[in-house]
Amino acid sequence: MDAGLPSAEAVAVRDGRIMFVGTSGQVSTLKGPSTRTIELRGRTVVPGFVDGHLHPADLAAAGGSSMPLQDRIARGVQLALSYGVTGAHDVGTTVETIEAYKALIAAGQFPFRVNAYPRVSDGESLDRILAAGRYEDPGARLHVRGVSVALDGTLADRTAALAAPYTDDPSTAGAVRMPSDQLVSILEKSLKARFTVAIGAVGDRAAQVALDAVEQALTRAPVKDHRIRIEHAQVLRPADVPRFAELGVLASWQWIRCTLDMPWAEQRIGAERMATAYAWRTLLATGARIVGGSDETGRNVSPFLGIHAAVTRQDARGRPSAGWYPAQRLTREEALRSYSLDPAYAAFQEVRAGMLAPGRLADLAVLSRDITTASASDLLRTEALMTIVGGQVVFERGPGK
Repeated sequence: MDAGLPSAEAVAVRDGRIMFVGTSGQVSTLKGPSTRTIELRGRTVVPGFVDGHLHPADLAAAGGSSMPLQDRIARGVQLALSYGVTGAHDVGTTVETIEAYKALIAAGQFPFRVNAYPRVSDGESLDRILAAGRYEDPGARLHVRGVSVALDGTLADRTAALAAPYTDDPSTAGAVRMPSDQLVSILEKSLKARFTVAIGAVGDRAAQVALDAVEQALTRAPVKDHRIRIEHAQVLRPADVPRFAELGVLASWQWIRCTLDMPWAEQRIGAERMATAYAWRTLLATGARIVGGSDETGRNVSPFLGIHAAVTRQDARGRPSAGWYPAQRLTREEALRSYSLDPAYAAFQEVRAGMLAPGRLADLAVLSRDITTASASDLLRTEALMTIVGGQVVFERGPGK
């Protein structure tokens, strides 16, 4: 992800940060008597993947809700680490989950990084979070400097808020769950407290309400570098596509939703609205910034599944053969960036995370193949062989695993 040095042979790490990136010969001169050398024999190393929309406490669903807000988190983190995921943006989390993160960090049992956005539903819940102020633990394992709001539901159950009725059920268009003036107030208060906001908006009506509210709030609290984001943004009005870049709003997408939804999405919204639905390339062409993630549990958290969906617009069986609306596909580099440097930017951490460069946090994933050149089928077979957080090996795949 370093444009000045797109690839290299070796990396040196010290005190949790990257010290040097270059040739094997250059790095070997930095070895000391206690240096651990890991010979990868040509394996690929990338920045540790960061899932831009994930719920670690719900990731290991097999444990059920009865498992203790900390055991569930620990199990979910271990699952994420096994895919080379070194951090996540927990969008829509709870204050209780944040306290569980803090307890695990204090106990030295949290080999992961979380950028948390606690959900707010009204002014009272927002005031409590803002009064507590922004938070970052000394080891940069947990950051709280944003809140989240959910404006609508999902396309699957027809609760996403659309500007016109559903094509396959004209009796409903979904509904926006919060008055626009309340959303403007939440945005304005958050901006003045130097918090950002993640707004959940699946349907085009919800996205329009979100963008209108951002525009109004920025006139009252003109924060230039706000990094407000809209989660999902699955269906957009054509008129709203350029507004992301114009307002500086990030789009937070979950690539795998494309391939999960494609069997029925067009039936829900019709062919006309599909022109700006799941329209990644169209939005990117306007200059908008993106964040990639999964919003999934279990196996679907794999960034390799997400990257495969992003670059092929096909399911795991290669269907459809030409890709679903293939003009909207991403490049391999864009997909990798969406799991690394883009989430770092969304979290105001682009100067210390998201790429393999001196001074950056030493969060790395060792992969079984080069995902920038692997075939589409090989993307799905890619594995994380080793995961490193803060210079420490926190996951290593054994033989045959």
